[in-house]
Amino acid sequence: MADVAYGFVDLEHLFSQRIAQIPNGYALVSDAIDESTQEYSRVVDGMLATLATDVTVAKEHYLEPVGGTLQPLDEFGNPLPVQGRRGYDVAYPIQGAGTAFGTNRLTRAFMTVAEANQRTVDAQNRDRDWLKRHILAAALADAPYNWFDQTLEQIGVQGAGNLTIMPLANGDGASYVGRGGRVLSAHSHLMAQTNPISDTDNPFGAIWENLMEHPANQGHRVIVYVADNLASDIASLASFVDPRDADVQLGANESQVVNIPDVGFGDVYLGYVRAPGRSHIISWGDLPDNYMLATVEGVPFLGRRQYPLAELQGLFTENHSPDGNILETRMIRYCGFGVRNRVGAVAFLVGQASYQAPADLKAPLAV
Repeated sequence: MADVAYGFVDLEHLFSQRIAQIPNGYALVSDAIDESTQEYSRVVDGMLATLATDVTVAKEHYLEPVGGTLQPLDEFGNPLPVQGRRGYDVAYPIQGAGTAFGTNRLTRAFMTVAEANQRTVDAQNRDRDWLKRHILAAALADAPYNWFDQTLEQIGVQGAGNLTIMPLANGDGASYVGRGGRVLSAHSHLMAQTNPISDTDNPFGAIWENLMEHPANQGHRVIVYVADNLASDIASLASFVDPRDADVQLGANESQVVNIPDVGFGDVYLGYVRAPGRSHIISWGDLPDNYMLATVEGVPFLGRRQYPLAELQGLFTENHSPDGNILETRMIRYCGFGVRNRVGAVAFLVGQASYQAPADLKAPLAV
């Protein structure tokens, strides 16, 4: 059976029937579409929380903890006030996107409940595709880009003008906090290696060290999303540990991962790389070949910008008839992604001497 959208679960017994032949059928289906969209948005927001923090501002000065240690005191001493945080400027784009399906008086008369459900599922899948591509474009960027934040005078929205959308730390002039309060300059979280992943060219130790040298990341697990074409090389590492599989009998003297993190927007949990690296590995088919994205569990590194009005947040529906014959159901989203915590993740490219963003995911995406 095809996927069933949330609001259609209680209507499955009506799937074979035409909506027009069901008492109050059009209202039932319209309510089901709205319920499905609201629940879908709730679930997607939960998945996004692993990667992104919601913001409603165009630009902000992101602050990270300074770290450091205590000051020495004798019996007469008092500690001097210290700077609590240091930071850098970041900004976020915002774009509108949507999809729609429609009927006329003929197709509406023939449409079944199952067809309405499938169109709803298809629309949600298109939204999920849009979100994943825009998340990856922001996360895998290798350079800043300019975004003109438009003033929408007709609805009273004051734009911020020209914004500089920043990538992960890329060796530019920004400074970051390291262990013991050290200031890291010319620091980069864009990494690469020429050779394929192997026991002699294992990147996970360097990734882990790059993330853990920042106080805000310490004490959290490292989650690495990997392109499908890297999965077999990673699974061949001597330090790789398979996850527990309920369908497989556990053999003697065999280690398996049991404390598995959520896969989020990823596809399948692959396993765990022990030292060097200490990283949980999740395949994500939307990642371009040879790319990996290492994140820190519980430390979202992106900002998802939305408008401050609740009715414009998440995926929402509109119903419209332009001429009394055609009826359109639209699903609309306004949001944008930019890096907020520039040392909260690592983008990694295998097969090149230096990192470069994937050509098909150059931010900002047109669609």
